[in-house]
Amino acid sequence: MKTRSAIRMKSSVIALTFTLAFSLPGHPLSAKDEEASTLEFSVRTESADRFTDEMMEYARKSGGYLVALRSGYMELRLPARLGPEAVEQRISAVSGTNVYGASRATEDVSGELVDLRARLKVAENNLAKLRELSDEAGMDDLLDLEKALNRSLQEVEEIKGKIRYLKESASLYSVKIRINSNTGSSDPDKVRIPWVRGLTLNGIMGGLE
Repeated sequence: MKTRSAIRMKSSVIALTFTLAFSLPGHPLSAKDEEASTLEFSVRTESADRFTDEMMEYARKSGGYLVALRSGYMELRLPARLGPEAVEQRISAVSGTNVYGASRATEDVSGELVDLRARLKVAENNLAKLRELSDEAGMDDLLDLEKALNRSLQEVEEIKGKIRYLKESASLYSVKIRINSNTGSSDPDKVRIPWVRGLTLNGIMGGLE
């Protein structure tokens, strides 16, 4: 049979769990506007290998990185400080490449960040109280407290991870590029009509009724 001390300790753990569940603020008071942006491009290029090599080097030098690379597609993360115009200009600057599609989508993440920071504060307070209880716990209470501590610590780390991800999303563009091979030539000496230089067989066939 558990002692009164053990029962009181278990009640304290349960009370802290309820505090974590119901102490979250319902409405954020204020937040700095933060947006996560996705840039999407469709390009035609004479050499997919050269294009991907140059764009990966651009990402590396800019402080970004490669997320995914497969046939006809690549995804990069690039610093938002570059601006969408600079990113598009760099893509167009790859020899033999032209951009025929570009779009930008944004998502405001400021409200979610405020909510997560509030949840983190409550979770960290709960964790601190559980650690205080563990210092006073008897042998009968240690197992229950250890489980509660592990759950609380896991929640704190998960919330921190979500905050890091959203903060990175607000500071880095997600750049998605669809890459189409251009079997023609972009050399003005060989093909003097600009719009002809951008044609592909698929583009020609797509224009036929």
